[in-house]
Amino acid sequence: MFLFFFTNVMRGRISSMQSHVTELLQKPKIINWIEMPSAIGEDEHIEFLKNDIFLQRHEGLMDHILKLNKICESESVYFFNLDKILSRNLINNNDALMFSKNFIQFINKYFSFKSLVHTNLIDDKLSNLFRSEGIAYIERNLEDKKNAMMTTLDMIKPFFSINNKVLRSYIRVNLEKYRYKVEILNTGGTKSPDSGIMKDLSVNGAGIILNNLNSIENYNLKDAVSINMYIRQYLIKVQIGFVTRINKDENALGITFDINSRKMLSMMAAENLSKLIYHYLEEAIKKISIGNPRVPN
Repeated sequence: MFLFFFTNVMRGRISSMQSHVTELLQKPKIINWIEMPSAIGEDEHIEFLKNDIFLQRHEGLMDHILKLNKICESESVYFFNLDKILSRNLINNNDALMFSKNFIQFINKYFSFKSLVHTNLIDDKLSNLFRSEGIAYIERNLEDKKNAMMTTLDMIKPFFSINNKVLRSYIRVNLEKYRYKVEILNTGGTKSPDSGIMKDLSVNGAGIILNNLNSIENYNLKDAVSINMYIRQYLIKVQIGFVTRINKDENALGITFDINSRKMLSMMAAENLSKLIYHYLEEAIKKISIGNPRVPN
């Protein structure tokens, strides 16, 4: 029965994903999490974002899971919460093994080498079934808030690492069309700030287009600057940043800072910046997602 359900719903599902993401200059590393543990809340989402990782929540009903191949792409991995998937689909313990065999066929067809299944169940038959097919499988309680974050980061590393080092993707969001106001001051040069608009923004830096064509001459590479960014309802102050790009053709500067440094950004500024990036990412990714993620206010 379950195999019939899988094969008939999946038949003809594969289609090329048309990206309508206009706000993203660099896509994040995305974890599509089917039945995300409740211990991973908004604070954890923000912490992952600081590591260039965006968590996307999906329901565990089979009609939702079977549509995941529509967003299959190299930048994404897929975490499956087996316990809740079984519960959502009213699968009892006697049928769990047969269901899992069919589920493995689906994973191998669409998400081979970029999927992980996690469970609280300690069942040798289940674990051997998944592992014999080369699917990452862990038996761990991720509903415990104390270790959910650390465990999840450890789970992520193999998918986004080379030589045990997590790759950085430097998520950037294009904000030029919104014309958000910016004030930037060369702390070792001019006494008054230059005005401009936001070009792009990330948790690691910002792109700024200066209003005055002559202002670009006030800056050199590696200059220390301070920035006031007026974005939506927020005033985000970068106390110290450094000029790392100068584009005279666009009259634009690239500024780099470390969101985890309290010398560069206050705790409040860092949190507000993370929330903004999270908001724009969720809005952008929603356009190509089959799910219905919650959009922050």
